[in-house]
Amino acid sequence: MELQGALFFGTGETIVKDIDAALRQRTSCVVLDLRRLTEMDSTGTNILLELKSDLGRRKIDLLLAVGDRSVAKERLEEFDAVAAFGLANIFPDVARAIERAEDDLLRTQAQASSAEVPLANVALFAGCDPSAIAAITASMTRPRGVMSAMGLGRVKTL
Repeated sequence: MELQGALFFGTGETIVKDIDAALRQRTSCVVLDLRRLTEMDSTGTNILLELKSDLGRRKIDLLLAVGDRSVAKERLEEFDAVAAFGLANIFPDVARAIERAEDDLLRTQAQASSAEVPLANVALFAGCDPSAIAAITASMTRPRGVMSAMGLGRVKTL
């Protein structure tokens, strides 16, 4: 979500409502693009910190794209909020924030899908003779370490 203009008490409530509306879908991460903010006071910074806390309780990450020399970055530093967000959650641009969110999602999906799915449960093999499925399964192999090299966990050899 891209924020423009000023972030202060009067606009903070609208932003929180917009984010809540967007969170009706299953979400693991919110990326806020703050690079076009023209002003952010201490109240705006506190709104972001409260949002981070609220999202954290829901197990949703908050990533900030602030640019290298932006009002948002200056204010986050001025109000000592950088440490609260953590440098790992602050990015110079949206592309890098999205890349981090995608990496986290891939890592989570790899962990969740590490269990083997029997071929009989795959739609492509629906209706196949069980002996044919057994023969196919017996001839299947998977290279060792492919996913490990990608940082996605261990791979079992069939």
